[in-house]
Amino acid sequence: MIGFNPFDAAHDNIGWVKLTDLTEYAEENRDLLSYPIQLTEGCKDIETGELINWTRAAVEYAEDYAIISSEGGRSHKVKKECIVYPEYTK
Repeated sequence: MIGFNPFDAAHDNIGWVKLTDLTEYAEENRDLLSYPIQLTEGCKDIETGELINWTRAAVEYAEDYAIISSEGGRSHKVKKECIVYPEYTK
């Protein structure tokens, strides 16, 4: 069983996946993680310059930037360097 945040709709937040479909989270594959990530202090939207103070977000990568999303369907384009991944166990 997994839990996830449905950012833009009022859906259930529990689902099931096969254990064989999962990948262990590690340093070499951390950029596969889409949620939850955090942002560096002072992270700003590339296009608007808006300061983003979210505590957690989902991320999707483009060629030279990242698109972050949060509750309510809000999203921003940010530099990839703004992404802070959760700790992993060795």
